[in-house]
Amino acid sequence: MKTPQANIVARVSSTDEGKARIEEMLVIARAEAKEMIEAHRHVVEAPRDALLERDELIGDEILEVITGAASSKSTDGAGSALEMMRSTPEDPIAG
Repeated sequence: MKTPQANIVARVSSTDEGKARIEEMLVIARAEAKEMIEAHRHVVEAPRDALLERDELIGDEILEVITGAASSKSTDGAGSALEMMRSTPEDPIAG
């Protein structure tokens, strides 16, 4: 039994207008992701640096490294990367 929303991606992407809207959403999402990574580069680099020192991170060690990096920068106005990751993004279709 097919639902009314079955294969909605195929239906939306079958028109030029739909393809353009999808491309627009991808461009926006790409720019937002790049901005977040740049703003929180210290959090992205912390696991890399810890791995260079320790060769491996297991279980809670990963979270400790990320939390430590996020909290060390949150005092300078950069905000918490963990809070950023937990926040719900705006609906790109409705927005």
